[in-house]
Parts: sequence; C-alpha cells; structure tokens
Amino acid sequence: MYADMQAFCRIQNFVCRRHLQTIAYRKRDCSQRGGAILSGDVDRFNGITVNISNLPATWLEFPEPWQFGIALADSLKLWRNDRRSCAWLKVPIESSHLIKTAAAQGFKLHHAEGDYTMLNKWLGEEPSRVPMYATHQLGVSGFVLNEDTEEVLMVQDKHRISRWKFPGGYANLGEDLSETAVREVFEETNIQTEFQSVLAFRQQHSLPYNFGRSDFYFVCRLKPLTFDIKACESELVDAQWIKVKDILVSDDHTLLSKRVATLIREGLRNGFKDVDIGMDQLDSVYKGATYKLFHRSFGSISEQRRNENVSEV
Repeated sequence: MYADMQAFCRIQNFVCRRHLQTIAYRKRDCSQRGGAILSGDVDRFNGITVNISNLPATWLEFPEPWQFGIALADSLKLWRNDRRSCAWLKVPIESSHLIKTAAAQGFKLHHAEGDYTMLNKWLGEEPSRVPMYATHQLGVSGFVLNEDTEEVLMVQDKHRISRWKFPGGYANLGEDLSETAVREVFEETNIQTEFQSVLAFRQQHSLPYNFGRSDFYFVCRLKPLTFDIKACESELVDAQWIKVKDILVSDDHTLLSKRVATLIREGLRNGFKDVDIGMDQLDSVYKGATYKLFHRSFGSISEQRRNENVSEV
C-alpha cells in the first residue's frame, strides 16, 4: 500500500509539473504574439481605440480568454505610462467571449450596434469625461402644404388610429433632415415633395419604446410635386388632404399639429419669411466636409454670404 501511495504521489507531481509547464508555455506563447501589447489608433482626445477585428489573426486564436487578459493588462500598463486618457475596445460579435475578460479589468459597455460592441475604460485619475452614446433619437415629419387649396397631407397610423398626424419617421444614419422628410412622405403616401424649410421641432424625454433615449422631432414644410395619394397599407389606415383651418377646430388632431397649423396659417396670410427656419450648406472646418445650418432668414443666401465674406476680410 505504501508503494502504491508513493507511485500515486510521483504521478501527481508529474501532472502538476506538466500543468505548470503548460501554463508557462502558454504565457510565453501569448507574449510572443505582438509582444502582448494590443495595437490601436490614438484619437485627438489622446484616447486609444483597439479594433479586435484588425488585430493579426494569431491574436484571434486564443484558446482561452485569460490569454487575451494578459495582453490587455500589459497594454493598459503601457497606455497609463503613455498618459492615454481612455482605452476603447471594439469587439466583433464573433469575439464576444472576450467581453467578460475586459469587464474584469474595468471596461464598461458604451454601446452596441449591428455586429460589434464598443467598450471603454477611463484611464485618468479624475472622473470619466466620456459622453453617453446616442442621447437622442431623431424623428422627422413633413407638413406637405398645397398652397392653392390650403390643404395639408395627413395620415392615420395603424398603431395610433385615434389621431391624424403628419407623415414621417426616424432619420437614417447620415441622412439630412430634408432627405428624411421627403423619403418618409413618399414611402407612406407615394407623394413626391420638395423641401422648403423647418417649421418647428420638439424635444421630449421619457418616451415609451425609445430605449431610454430622449427624442427630437422636426416638422418640415414640403412642397407637393404630385397629388394622388397611395397610402402604405402596412403602416397606415388612411391618408387624406385636410384643410388647414379644419385642423385648428377639430379634436382629431394633437396640440402639436394645431400649433404647426397655426404657423402655416400665419405663413399663408403674411408670407413664410417670419415662419420658416431656412437651411444652408456651409463648408466645415474639417477639410472636404460640409454641414447644414438652420436659421431664420435675414435676406437672400447670396446676400448673407457676401456679408460673411466682407466680415472675414
């Protein structure tokens, strides 16, 4: 029996030594993969972003998440020494098993979209200055006004059939307000339009079904180019041309619709110069980029630009 115990101990010691050698080998192997430092891009805020998808293929072959953890710990030490402000990890969905490892080292979820998750860790001594992601959703509707008949295009949504509303929806990523309004009106009613101005916008918080985001909702004045309505059957119960004056006296319309109709009535009576919020495209400070600026008119666009050029001389 004593001999059997000695044999068992020898086997156990052998297994332990082999296990330790395996761990040491794996650590050395991990260190050889890029020097255990994750490569990334430094931004203008002195933060660093590591896109896991862009790392060499050998980095994505970790048999166990702890190997990634060793590389991440070494990288964090270097980034702190380099006085980086923040570390970002863009993790593709196929590498989601690494998220738990990053979380154990203080990374927080910032946002997720499509096929990736973005994590961040503030490296400064002071409280994090990283802003929240996507604090607002952006909705846009079109007030399609037929000035000849003083009628506006209104729709009844299948999910809100008790009230009439202006056709509209959420803006797509990279889409201008004017483009959203024109697109949504056409998709819902088959009416082709042309953007004229912004009439008003609403800011609202704690809306249901908005994933905790606040909401911006813009109402744009559009000029109809066609007039025959073909309502989208999957979204709408009905779509009609309705007199502006009828909106003001009917209980079938929201306070927002009535307020915008009041603006339109003022524009029909006295002109839209004092009603419209116009749009102009200007050159951005970022080379090759432009942006849209919305403001009240103070003369023609050409006069505004001449004044701006004079003031810059």
